[in-house]
Amino acid sequence: MRVFSPGLRVAPRWPDAEGRRKGLDLIFLPIKSFWWALGQLYYDLIPLALRVNILWSLTVLPLTLPVTLITIVVSQPEVRDSIADRRVPLDLLVGAPLLAAVAMLLAGPGTAAMYNSIYRFTELEPVSFRLFARGFRRFFVRGWLLAVVDLFALFVFAIGFMFYWFSGELFLQIIAVVFVYLLLFWALMQPYLYPLLVTLDLGVYHTFRNAAVLVVGNPGATLGLGIISVVSLVGLPIFTIVAMVLGPAVVALTGVRVTGNLLEEYGVSPDENGAAEI
Repeated sequence: MRVFSPGLRVAPRWPDAEGRRKGLDLIFLPIKSFWWALGQLYYDLIPLALRVNILWSLTVLPLTLPVTLITIVVSQPEVRDSIADRRVPLDLLVGAPLLAAVAMLLAGPGTAAMYNSIYRFTELEPVSFRLFARGFRRFFVRGWLLAVVDLFALFVFAIGFMFYWFSGELFLQIIAVVFVYLLLFWALMQPYLYPLLVTLDLGVYHTFRNAAVLVVGNPGATLGLGIISVVSLVGLPIFTIVAMVLGPAVVALTGVRVTGNLLEEYGVSPDENGAAEI
């Protein structure tokens, strides 16, 4: 694992004609990568579906328990009234993050293992159950910590928004708008997190830092990735079984390819940043 990384840097400058052309190419990069991912799935349907997607689906299955419990609790009228009065129940304030952290013991490393298998697949390594298991073991701690910190940030931003928005005071509601932007920035970082973790073999801090740099420095590609992610989330409930069997690999392939192309723009390659062979 690369503990200390120089990280990526944003170097703002007025783009020349070549820079503008590259900028336009980067805007369409996620769409091109998405079609490329669909093609890869078509030609390698069985290994990707059986040895990546289904295994990942099994690791995220325990998440349904805390999500269901939290939904039931929040749907209670007295709980909704308490939140509106800026009095979040203690069991929800403490219990929700703890339940999510426990459930992410499988989902976090499982997601890292899926992205590791996809990354190795793009490097022409055969996809196998053993490869997924090795990725799960190697990224167990970092994959879990990344998921827990990520969910904790979401929880803090959501609670902060509700606390200030339901205050009824204009000045505090303006502060709530800041949390909306934080939530938006959090959402835009998501497609970069696990690709950066596995391709550059980074620690949790540098993964978040470099993901933030990619969001700020590449708004076009980030917006395209965000749209693809939203479409994938919308399609998941509609085509539940098909989406769970086929969708994760497509999203992961798109994220890995886009992240790899953006890293090339920064002159960064996995071999130079400590991504050791498994």
